[in-house]
Amino acid sequence: MVLAVDQFGDLYVASHGTVVKYRADGLQQWVQQFTGTGQDMTVGGDDGLFVAGTTPGIGGGANTSDWITIDYVQDGAKVSPTSLTFGNQKVGTQSAMQSVTLADTAARLAESRVNIASISTSGDFHQTNNCPLTLLVANQSRLIQVVFRPTATGTRMGTLTISDQWEGSPRVVKLTGTGVQ
Repeated sequence: MVLAVDQFGDLYVASHGTVVKYRADGLQQWVQQFTGTGQDMTVGGDDGLFVAGTTPGIGGGANTSDWITIDYVQDGAKVSPTSLTFGNQKVGTQSAMQSVTLADTAARLAESRVNIASISTSGDFHQTNNCPLTLLVANQSRLIQVVFRPTATGTRMGTLTISDQWEGSPRVVKLTGTGVQ
């Protein structure tokens, strides 16, 4: 078993042809399989995860092996903040807008374009700017605006969910507000 930790405190574990990423809070983020065994692992300056190890040999007999190096490109996009709190809002009325930023984080690579597949909200929360489902390219970001329109009193919870093709998708922003009379 081989371990590595990135700058955010995320843990990577490679063992018996499997690489698993855990967030700093212990939540499993993703699992990747490869044929072989990880011998060493490091996180690069671009947050790419490099795993070096062995794989069954291509040209030799049953007892041969070859060295491999795998570069796992990490999340191509990030959202911030990861939660919004709207506070008290009268039932049936709309709050002021709050924004979430979706940003390209892998701008150094040609394949780093982020294809926004979908953006959705749940609960008493609504996206108000109809952020386009387009590609994010090097150094681009998009503002996604959300409002709270409570339908009942009490604590109301929902999510803003953004799906793309990168590891870590879907990206979920927790939304909270309180409906009052």
